[in-house]
Amino acid sequence: MIGKTAITISLLLATSTFATELFVYQTDRGPVVLTHALAQAQDQTPALDLVDLTIRRAAHRYELDPSLIRAIIEVESAFNPQAVSSKGAMGLMQLMPATANAFAVDDPFDIEQNVYAGSRFFSELMRKYGDLRLALAAYNAGEPAVDASASVPNFPETRNYIEKVLALYQP
Repeated sequence: MIGKTAITISLLLATSTFATELFVYQTDRGPVVLTHALAQAQDQTPALDLVDLTIRRAAHRYELDPSLIRAIIEVESAFNPQAVSSKGAMGLMQLMPATANAFAVDDPFDIEQNVYAGSRFFSELMRKYGDLRLALAAYNAGEPAVDASASVPNFPETRNYIEKVLALYQP
């Protein structure tokens, strides 16, 4: 018996680039239902974790490992969507105001907007640097610091950040 669980199935149609996610759920006494409506799956499955679902969807969209996004979020905000750093970074992925603006984030505390923008930004850093450690350094210390040193900047906070993320990341 599936019980109150939800399973995400990603389908990529062979004849197009259209991708969709379908949600499968089963109530305690009901039949298994397949729906494209996240809200319906959430209503029927209270245990559905919106953060985890958002991570998986953003990871798929931006070609990242969901485990990596989870590790970044854990280090950045300890999964607190209302987190604000002393430097003004906001939400799960700790977006700086300029980054939030650059990725058209209206509400940096909105789980979906924050995770999608942070994932997109990190994906761009991975493409730019081609190296996980450098991308993590740029995410933490900023691109100018990585570009100026042409390596991981010699900032204890950034070096500790990279080690924490890598310790949590289980590919």
